[in-house]
Amino acid sequence: MESEVDGLGIKAKFYDGGRANFTIPNLSFATDLLYNLTDVQTYCDNGIATQQNVISLLKSRINLEKMYSTELAKIADQANIENTEHGPSMKNALGTLRAQYLNTSVQHQIFAKNLQEDVLEPISQLFVNHGRKMQNLVKLIGNLRKQVKLQEEQYKKEFAGFEKQFREACIAFSSAMDAGFSSTLIQEQYQQQLEDTKQAALPVDRLERHSHMIHQTLHEGDQELVSVEKQSEFDLNSERPRGIHFSASHNGHNVVNWLLSSEQQRKKMMCANAIKTLQTAEAARVSCHALWDMLENGKLDMLRSMQSILTEYQQISEHRISNLAINLRKHVVFESSMLANEQYDWQMVAGKIENVDFEGDMRDFILNTTRVNLSEMKVNDICNTMISKTAGMMRTPMSLRKNLFPVRKSPLQISDLATRRVPIDFQANQKPLASSIVVRSVQNTSKQTELEESKYEKITDLKTSTCREANNTIKGSEKKALHRVCLARDVARVLLGVHDTLTQVSTTASIVSSSAETSIKSQSLSGSSPASGRSSESADLGEAIDIQ
Repeated sequence: MESEVDGLGIKAKFYDGGRANFTIPNLSFATDLLYNLTDVQTYCDNGIATQQNVISLLKSRINLEKMYSTELAKIADQANIENTEHGPSMKNALGTLRAQYLNTSVQHQIFAKNLQEDVLEPISQLFVNHGRKMQNLVKLIGNLRKQVKLQEEQYKKEFAGFEKQFREACIAFSSAMDAGFSSTLIQEQYQQQLEDTKQAALPVDRLERHSHMIHQTLHEGDQELVSVEKQSEFDLNSERPRGIHFSASHNGHNVVNWLLSSEQQRKKMMCANAIKTLQTAEAARVSCHALWDMLENGKLDMLRSMQSILTEYQQISEHRISNLAINLRKHVVFESSMLANEQYDWQMVAGKIENVDFEGDMRDFILNTTRVNLSEMKVNDICNTMISKTAGMMRTPMSLRKNLFPVRKSPLQISDLATRRVPIDFQANQKPLASSIVVRSVQNTSKQTELEESKYEKITDLKTSTCREANNTIKGSEKKALHRVCLARDVARVLLGVHDTLTQVSTTASIVSSSAETSIKSQSLSGSSPASGRSSESADLGEAIDIQ
C-alpha cells in the first residue's frame, strides 16, 4: 500500500508488519522538523522515559540475581548432604551436586556484577547527561522566545507611532487641500525637501564645502549692502512731508495688505505644516522599516538557533538508541553465556536487538510528524513565526499579528495620504529561505525513492527466501533429531526383546538338559534302549524350540 506524504510529494510503501520504508536522503530534525518542536520534545521525553524504565528493569534484575545467588549459596552451605553418606559413589554424586549449587551461585553473582558494571552504569550515565542537556535546551528555547517577543513588541510600538504620524500627515494634507493648495505643489515641495535631505546626508568634499561657504558669505554681504541702501533710501523718503489725505489712504492700504498677508501667511503655514508632518511620517517609516529589518534578522537568528537545538535533540536520540542497543547486546551475551539452556530464546532477542535501526526509526518519526516544507518557504514567511509554549514553532495567527506587518520600502506618496491607507508591503522579502538557513533539497527525490524501493524489494525478497530456507533447515534438523530419537528408542526396544529371548532360551536349554539326564538315568535303571531316549530328547527339544 502506498501513501503520499503531505508537503513533500514523496510516496511511501508499507511492507509486512505495517512498517513504512522511506529512503529520502539527508533527513534530519533541523531541516524537516523545524516547525515541529513540540513533537521533537515529546519524542525525546518519551525516549528518556524509556531509558529510565530500562534502568529500573536492570536494577530489579540485578537485585534479583544477587538475592538468588546469596540464597543459593546459603542453601548449599547449610545442606551437608555428603557428610552422612558412607558409600563412595553416592557421596561423590552428592558432593558434585552441592558443588554445582555453589558454582551456580557464583555464576549468578558474576552475572549480576557484569550487568552492573557493563550494562547499567553506561545507560545510567548517559541518562543523567541527557537529562541535564535537555534542561539546558529548554532554558535556551525560553530565552529565544523572550528575545523574539521583545523584538516584536518593539516593532509594534514603532509601527503604532508611524501609524499615528501617518494619520496626522493625512489630516494636515486635507487641511492644505481645503485651503486651496494643489496636491502637485505639495508633492513638488515635499520631493524637493526629500532631495535636499538626501544631498545633505551625502558626504561633500572639503574644497567644495569651503568654496560653498565663501560664496554664501559673499552673497550674504551683498544682501546686507543692498538692505542698508534700501533702508537709507527709505529713511530719506520718510523725511519728506506728507499730506493728511495721503497718510490716511496709505494707512488703509497697509491694513488691507496686512490682512491679506496674514491670510496668505496662514495658508503658507498650513502648507508648510502639511509638508512637515509628511516629513515626520516619512522619518517614522524609515525607522519602522529599519526595525523590521532587525526583526527579520532576529527571526533568521532564531531559526538558526532552533536548528542547532533540533540537532542537539537528534544527537540525544541517536546516542540514546545506539547506547541502548550496544548495552542490551552485552546483556544478551551475558545472559546467553550463563543460561545455556535458554540460549535459543536469547538469540531470538539478540536478533531483534541486532536489527535495531535508529536511522529508520527517526526517519519514520520525521516523515510522520512533518508539517512544513522549508524549501518552499520565503524569508517573509518566518517573520510570521512565533515560539509557542504548547505548540512550539508555529505560524502566528491573524489575531496576534496586529502591527506586525512590514511597511513599504518606497517613500510615502500623496496617494497614500489621499486614501489614508498605511503603506504595507504585503510581498516583503520573497527571497527563498534556503539561501539563509540549511534546508534539505527535495529535488529528484521521487526518482531516488523509486530506485531505492526497487532495491529494497529485491533485498526483502532475498531475505524472505533465506529466512524460509533457514526455517526449512531448522525444521528439517528438528525432524531428523526427532527421527533419530525414535529410531534409538526402537533399537533399544528390539535389543531389550532380544535379551529377553536369549534369557528364555538359556533357561529352556537348562531345563531340557536336566530332563534328559533324568531320563537317561531312568532308562538305564529300567533297561530301556538309548534310541528311545534320544527320540524322546529330540522331541522335547523340538517342543521347546516351537514354544520359543
